[in-house]
Amino acid sequence: MSELFHAKNLPEVLPLTIAQAAGAVGAQAAALILMPGGFSKQAGSERVQRPSGNPPKADAGRTRFRREPHLNGVSSVITYGLPDEALHGKALATELLVSLGLQEENPVAIGDYSHYVFAHTSLVELGATAVLASPLIIAGELSGLLLLLRISEDRPFSSGDARFIQILSTALSARMENLRLRQLDRDVRDEVEAVQRTSSTLTASLELPTVLDSILASAHELVPADLAHIFLYDGKQLSFGAASGQDGRWDEPFAEPRREGLTYRVAETGKPIVVEDIRTHPLYRDSPKKWRGSIVGLPLEVKQRIVGVMNISRFESQPFNDEELRILEMLADQAAIAIENARLYQAERTQRRHIEAMQSAVASLSQSLDLREVLDRLLTELRKVIPYDSASVMLVEGSSLRVVAGRDLPGDAAIGKEYPLTEIEREIEQSGRPFILVDAAADARFHGWGNTAYVRGWMSVPLLGRAGLIGCLTIDSRKLGAYSDEEADLAMSFAHQAAIAVENAQLHQNVKDQLGALQASQVKLVQSEKMAAIGKLVAGVAHELNNPLTAIIGIAQLLQTGKVDSRVRQDLEKLVAEAHRAGKIVRSLLDFSRQKRPERGPVLVDDVLDSTLKILGYELQSRNVECRVELAGNLPATMADANQLQQVFVNLICNAYEAMFEANGGGLLTVTSELVGIDQTSRGSRVDGDASTGAGAAGAGMRGRRPVDRLIRVCIGDDGPGIPEEVQPRVFDPFFTTKSPGKGTGLGLSVCHGIIGEHGGQIWLESRPGEGTRFYVQIPLVSVGEHAVVDADTPGDQSEASGIGRILVVEDEEVVRSMVARVLGQAGYQVETSADGWSALEKIAARDYDLIICDVRMPELSGIDLYKKLSSERSEAPERFLFITGDTVSSDTVGFIEENHVSCLGKPFEIQDLLEAVRQELQQ
Repeated sequence: MSELFHAKNLPEVLPLTIAQAAGAVGAQAAALILMPGGFSKQAGSERVQRPSGNPPKADAGRTRFRREPHLNGVSSVITYGLPDEALHGKALATELLVSLGLQEENPVAIGDYSHYVFAHTSLVELGATAVLASPLIIAGELSGLLLLLRISEDRPFSSGDARFIQILSTALSARMENLRLRQLDRDVRDEVEAVQRTSSTLTASLELPTVLDSILASAHELVPADLAHIFLYDGKQLSFGAASGQDGRWDEPFAEPRREGLTYRVAETGKPIVVEDIRTHPLYRDSPKKWRGSIVGLPLEVKQRIVGVMNISRFESQPFNDEELRILEMLADQAAIAIENARLYQAERTQRRHIEAMQSAVASLSQSLDLREVLDRLLTELRKVIPYDSASVMLVEGSSLRVVAGRDLPGDAAIGKEYPLTEIEREIEQSGRPFILVDAAADARFHGWGNTAYVRGWMSVPLLGRAGLIGCLTIDSRKLGAYSDEEADLAMSFAHQAAIAVENAQLHQNVKDQLGALQASQVKLVQSEKMAAIGKLVAGVAHELNNPLTAIIGIAQLLQTGKVDSRVRQDLEKLVAEAHRAGKIVRSLLDFSRQKRPERGPVLVDDVLDSTLKILGYELQSRNVECRVELAGNLPATMADANQLQQVFVNLICNAYEAMFEANGGGLLTVTSELVGIDQTSRGSRVDGDASTGAGAAGAGMRGRRPVDRLIRVCIGDDGPGIPEEVQPRVFDPFFTTKSPGKGTGLGLSVCHGIIGEHGGQIWLESRPGEGTRFYVQIPLVSVGEHAVVDADTPGDQSEASGIGRILVVEDEEVVRSMVARVLGQAGYQVETSADGWSALEKIAARDYDLIICDVRMPELSGIDLYKKLSSERSEAPERFLFITGDTVSSDTVGFIEENHVSCLGKPFEIQDLLEAVRQELQQ
């Protein structure tokens, strides 16, 4: 007995115990039969570690594992005096209980056993003549049977023997109960340790992949298995989470879940399923024949919501026992909570990334107004929350889409490319929602832009502005079905920001354009003011020059009428000619600076070129520029504005000599004119020569115009440095200049382009670096009519008629006044003079005059003021007025003369011009 109570390993002392018991009562054999559910720890059995943690709550309606008990089986048999196999594997427990009549805890002694009415065959075969049996009661339940047998000895067991075996069975039961409680205590401690270990493992990380790997590692540690899987469930679809086998982690599942298979069944019903043999279970009826083994599927449930399924498999048909299933069920409960926590953490982190990316995208709108820069930042932030292989932002321009920004685009789909609008763009414009393609390569609606053969998953997101669709944001991936509705919603948020960026950039550009236009207007205004100031300056200079030139011409011609020798006469002729030359230069300056509306009239282009070269003659000589002029000479007159054409020629010649002087200190300027023809059937193609259009050709005014027969072409060339090829297309743009700051406004060639366009012509250039530049000006030849008269500066017919009448000459310049009076006096007129307007007013009040010849610009009372005073006094004098003036540029002067239809003779003039004007006034 002492050995029994001091033994730590009961199975080791039980054989000795029953042997001693048999000897004590004179039995030749003994047996201890332990029933299933009794003392479960047997010699050589495998010890299974239980998980820790609180026992699961018995939730109402929750399905728990149920196992059928072993029928009439024997868990363990220990024998003495019998063969080893005598009672092993026999279904004795229930039969002996019935046959021996063990209804209570008291022992039963049966003598002459072979004649016992319920004698058991197994014991009869052993030769049992007397049987002493006592039950083992552990924890209130029958757990075994102690048998003492007399074999081949006709002597029954005594009552003392019965008391002894009762005491022994009670002691065995107590010891086994004690050891059971100790084992239970150890199991509880093991479970606590396992719970702590598993809990710490599952809570060590909130990263979902790490959590899933930890769950599977715990499963392998707690229950022997060959393979473990976790699939995540979103309420509709299962997705692979993690898998592990004996050789470590798997990157993909052993097999994808089938809709009618175990994993989906567990996910949809929320109930565990135990399959003891795959080969015979209906859920695996269609599985490959080579599959075998056992599997258990456990739902991972949190708050009555299935978040996943855990499958534990054994490749051999070794069913999971109740204890293993209980352990796995507890692990599933913890695993579900760990997965949910990781999901919540991942969702929170994803949401935080989304918010941070959106905040960064919004911040970029306030950091820059450069559209390309802002869109690049948006695409960078978008990639942080929605992975893509390439992305683009395209804006609607007419019936096309133009790429304005992108990331990792194919080379032939680069920024700046344009593509036609498709059915997809029309659909997203109507729906206002993103358009997703699961497999773009297999969808006929997708039209690849550039080398996009790699595209599978694809999404187009509308950019919606105030007026509707202004563009779209596209992202793509090499993965099939790469984008979901949730990602479409997120992409839409970025698209809203992109649309705001586009409209802000457009508004910014509009403001810049308006500011540029304002600055251009200011520049033009400043230029206009400069020209007005120059005009006033020229008018004053012209007035001061015209008076002495008038006197020089008049006096020289008066001297010519007298008796002088031939040499003096020749000198006087030269004097008159040079004075005329100076007068023409002054008139050209006046014409160039005159601010008036374009007036078309008969123009000889060669004369305008000749006049322009005379105006610029000094500038050309001072800059060492040689002129080579080859004018046609026989060009017919055409209807044009001579002043505007002269402005074009002045600009072109000035640009030429400035380029040559800055590059080489001088050069050769060529000016040519010619009459060319065009083919009626091919507009713009020349018949008698090459009509090159060259770089920068300006066809303004030519579109829609009926082809004409003949054109006047002028070429102004230089041998300067030439114009770079990349600059040539922009030379006619307003405010574009290659000159250094302060040396040009960039308006000259733009004005030339506009003037020639208004004349229905063309202007273009031909230039090569190092070979000089040639500008071509071409205008249509417009007939001026048969009776048109073109002023060619030819003097009128000399009239010898004598003058009759009284004339008052009002002129503040004494030399001019005396010269005019002398000329008129010699012609027979009665002449009086006044040096200012006030004295003239007194003379007119005192006497009648047939004609008043008056200068316009005089101190104190000008000629215009004198005319107005006489008009206010209702005098007839204003009807007999002839103004002589050198101021033909002042808007006041020109406006007054045109408004009142007053005759005017411009200074300088010849004697004959004066006499003819006086004659015509007196005849009216």
